[in-house]
Amino acid sequence: EPAATVAARRRASSAERVRPSAERCISSTAVLIAPTTRETSEAMFVCAVTTAQVSTLSSGQIAGLRTDQITKLESDDLRALSTAALSKFSTDQFAALTSAQLIALTTAQVAQLRSSQVAALSSDQLSVLEVADVATLRTDPLQAIETAAFVGLTTSQIAAFTTSQFAALKTSQLVALD
Repeated sequence: EPAATVAARRRASSAERVRPSAERCISSTAVLIAPTTRETSEAMFVCAVTTAQVSTLSSGQIAGLRTDQITKLESDDLRALSTAALSKFSTDQFAALTSAQLIALTTAQVAQLRSSQVAALSSDQLSVLEVADVATLRTDPLQAIETAAFVGLTTSQIAAFTTSQFAALKTSQLVALD
């Protein structure tokens, strides 16, 4: 995908974002009094939480989010998180991120990912990371990528490795590069 297309998607205004239909949000408002099912509480989370609110989540609040709630965060919500807040995501939470969410991460956020977070990504998830973002990965997180997932990196992503990144690759990762 052309870099200009990806950049344009990152800059999409909040007006262009797709939130659940107003009718779903209105119906979920009725359950604010007494949510009875997990589905209604999920709907409330999606409808009720704003990007500004997500940006203020504490470490404890982030740790308490279920993976199904993580997958409902919008691109703007993730970009609003500080690198420190994003570092609080557990490996399960990070592995739950969708392709669209991973694409939405800023270069600064990707550069600060923990080794365990990068190691939690599948080959499909790794393949959607921006070329410029992959080039910012520190060597420890890069080495943490399991060989089975490492093969998901695209030719462009591998070509973007710095000499330090390339020199730090494990033998099993190098062998996996057909």
